[in-house]
Amino acid sequence: MSNSTSRTTVFDVIRTINILNEMNKYVYVLLYILGTCGAALNMITFLQKQLRNKPCAVYFLATSIVDLSTVNAFILIEALAAFSSSLGNRILLSKIWCTLGNFIRFISPCLSSTYLTLTSVDRFCASSLNTKLRKWSQFRISRIVVIICFLIWALLALHYPIAYAVRENPSTMTNECQVIHGSPTIFLIIDGLLFSLYNGVITPLILATFSMLILLNMKRSRNRVNQQKHLGMNGTRSNTGNSGNVRSYQNVHMFRMVIVQISLTSILQIPFAVLFIYTYLKPLQ
Repeated sequence: MSNSTSRTTVFDVIRTINILNEMNKYVYVLLYILGTCGAALNMITFLQKQLRNKPCAVYFLATSIVDLSTVNAFILIEALAAFSSSLGNRILLSKIWCTLGNFIRFISPCLSSTYLTLTSVDRFCASSLNTKLRKWSQFRISRIVVIICFLIWALLALHYPIAYAVRENPSTMTNECQVIHGSPTIFLIIDGLLFSLYNGVITPLILATFSMLILLNMKRSRNRVNQQKHLGMNGTRSNTGNSGNVRSYQNVHMFRMVIVQISLTSILQIPFAVLFIYTYLKPLQ
């Protein structure tokens, strides 16, 4: 009786695994379609005439471009591998993917996190009552910062095209993309710990901090506007805040977008970072 129950349980587990594997194929396809459409629509939105000259829109546009590359570097390849393992292996174990593909896989999430962080910093500066801080929210500065950030992360990921290559693993007798120059431990720290900590811990902390500062600035601006309205109702003219009031109303939608994006990113990236750190620490044990 117990043997029959045991066989039934094993059979049910295997059948469940097969069903989940089959579902994964269509989940990848759905995620690819949604991710591509979402990134493309964001790019179209932030290229509109009334938005494209705003520094915040520059960071959002850069984030959308990077997200589009992330979708194609991660989800598309996983979808192809799910439907055809042989095709997936040919791509993942090719020399081009081992160098250029993993290079894109590394910098894309880091760039996306960086540009989103810069978006929150820009909105903090734009919402500040301090004139010097508001001067940092400029279209010219945003373009320069986007390029500098790309170059920094490209340099940090330069070890992929230099130190990685496809080689046969003697223990498993299969081809793997592995380090052929330098210390594997150093690259393990860069690819695993640095990548995970930055995207899953440092970025959410910075985003949470600046989101609170943005809300605080908006509260101060609202109080200032209310005071000016009160003075105007009492017959004391105060026009100095009118331009700031108009600017605040024009940017309120952008502020909301930043807050929503910050909240979602902070919530979703922390579990990913924990799993990623565990995956990379396991070979060191």
